[in-house]
Amino acid sequence: MKADSIDCAKCARAFKVIITCCGCRIREFFCWIVRSISDPDNLPHYLVAIFTLGLTIFACYAWLESRKGTAALEGQLRAMQADQRPYIWMTNSAATINLIIPTGAASGQITFNFPYTNYGRGVAYKFRRVLYLKIKSGPYELSYGETEPDVGATGTDVLPPGKIDFVTAASKPGVTQEEFTQMLKTDGAIGLLANIEYFDIYGTMYSDSICTERLASSALTYRDPKTCKQ
Repeated sequence: MKADSIDCAKCARAFKVIITCCGCRIREFFCWIVRSISDPDNLPHYLVAIFTLGLTIFACYAWLESRKGTAALEGQLRAMQADQRPYIWMTNSAATINLIIPTGAASGQITFNFPYTNYGRGVAYKFRRVLYLKIKSGPYELSYGETEPDVGATGTDVLPPGKIDFVTAASKPGVTQEEFTQMLKTDGAIGLLANIEYFDIYGTMYSDSICTERLASSALTYRDPKTCKQ
């Protein structure tokens, strides 16, 4: 217990010495400042320092305000871009599914025709679509005669707002009339997957996928495009 009391006393004295030394240093610093300011030869240096400090504070304030203004303008630009973006999708007009059999042939190809339009306010540039068709219980395959686009390739078509256009996907040859009739009586026996890609005027790319299958009632049902090719 006595040893603890001695240690505490030593610590208290050491702390007092530290405080005293710090106080002396602070007083010496302020005395130096007063003497320095009182010297007329140092006045220009202090004026330059004060002016530089004020200019730095003003520059920081101006930078912060400019950042706020820039953020507000960027927000307005994003809102305007979203409001003016193109939006391509199928129209409400009925899609048509037919069997095309050449004259004198016993079988032919199924064609799936559907209309689409640009529902947005902006023009769609570099529009491209890749079509896949499914018949019976088979997988979705590229529309007959088409090839997979090159990576990074873009389309060339332009679609202004409100314009209606049509696209046709075709199956491989070899479908008979009897097979086609049976497909029309079966839910999901004929399906279409369309991957579309286009750009707005600012160069922003948009991509969507449409997956639809025909029901026996002749109505179309939409599926999640992610599950169409599984």
